[in-house]
Amino acid sequence: MLQRAVEEDLAGELSGIRQRQTTHLGRELERIDDYFARYERELVGRASRSAGKIKTADRLAAAQAEHARHRADQVSRHEITVYPHVDALLLVAEPAWRAPLHLGRAHQAPQNLVARFVPRARRWEPLPLSLNT
Repeated sequence: MLQRAVEEDLAGELSGIRQRQTTHLGRELERIDDYFARYERELVGRASRSAGKIKTADRLAAAQAEHARHRADQVSRHEITVYPHVDALLLVAEPAWRAPLHLGRAHQAPQNLVARFVPRARRWEPLPLSLNT
């Protein structure tokens, strides 16, 4: 139940983040693929001009392994990680973050009300009048 509440709470926030991460990841993977494609063409070109075919085969195998490692690294760097236990704690704990506030504004009488601090949004939200008593 808490997992579903966390997912619903974060759905709006995560959609924008997910879209941005997808765009950045696509660019990074394209950059990595282009780099290693050029490097492989260069190694193949060198192999055709030299007699050291064994070294070239080893270098090609190492380049392919490095290419896979770089791609995996970028995918892990662009993952969106949510720690549900922390977010769930904040959702459950929000009612406990109530405090009486005394607001004073210029040219107005001071106002007393009860508000709740919403940690995820980093703001105070006034509670309905029925809860302010």
